[in-house]
Amino acid sequence: MEADTAGLDAPLQLYSPPAVKSAELKLGQVVTCVVLGKVKAVNSTRIVGYSVDIGAEEPAMVPSGQVTLKPNATVGRDGKTYPFIRNGWADLPVGAVLEGQVMAIGETGVNVSLARLAMNQAWTRVAQLAAEDLTLGAKVLRYSDAGATLDTEGLPAFLPWSHWSLPPGQRTRKLFGTTLPVKFLEVDKQRRRLVVSHRRALLENGPTLEPGTMVEGSVKGVKDFGAIIALDDGFEGLLHVSQVSQVFVSSPADCLKEGDRVRCVIIRVDPEDGSIALSTKMLEERPGEMVKNASAVFERAAMKAADAAKDASL
Repeated sequence: MEADTAGLDAPLQLYSPPAVKSAELKLGQVVTCVVLGKVKAVNSTRIVGYSVDIGAEEPAMVPSGQVTLKPNATVGRDGKTYPFIRNGWADLPVGAVLEGQVMAIGETGVNVSLARLAMNQAWTRVAQLAAEDLTLGAKVLRYSDAGATLDTEGLPAFLPWSHWSLPPGQRTRKLFGTTLPVKFLEVDKQRRRLVVSHRRALLENGPTLEPGTMVEGSVKGVKDFGAIIALDDGFEGLLHVSQVSQVFVSSPADCLKEGDRVRCVIIRVDPEDGSIALSTKMLEERPGEMVKNASAVFERAAMKAADAAKDASL
């Protein structure tokens, strides 16, 4: 390997990092790195990393895969997907002063990772953001059938579709690179697991949803355990089967189908996960009305809402 220092002009005075002895270096030790130049493979133009001055007797090496965090770098040169590879290449100017972590010490020299230290720092920032329950902007990287992957502080975070009510028709590549406000659901450094929610961010900054409020929406899906309601203000709520009617209902499909327009009463909003629990049995004047004629229940609720709004305007 050979160092390419063509960009290093003679008058340039580089910062001198604190002196360290190679024999005293330890794995995981944090060192100050001054970029000396790119390192190319012998008789090749392929860049294999950077030569950096860490204050030791000889320059150290930063391999190309340890230069920076790249949460979207999951496809290798062989075309295969490597979901746990999060690092990648970045152009670093000669003379740049950075911090890295010693990752290997051998007869050929010392290898330093800039990405590994950056990852630890990113996890620290993420943990602090989650502890304060702050909303942050995360860049959309890619989609899958289960959800989207976002860049949060340089780390890949998973956003389930249940926490981003984005219709399938709008899940296009045009959204890649856009920024989405999110809040954290799970931060687990040990398992390298980050889960975020757009729904929680909307709840915090959107219209106030209070228990007892009547809302309107459409049935998005019907399951045995309940119906998923897409509310008109952009949120989703669950109408549990036990909240459909005052009489026993074996399945919401007994009175609801996908696409139906409905009115519900909010009975709970969970600030921890952003979930919204709904009820239609609270709209019944007599037990079983939802099963016999759900449309009539919704029409009566709409009339009462209109009358209440009229009285409030007087």
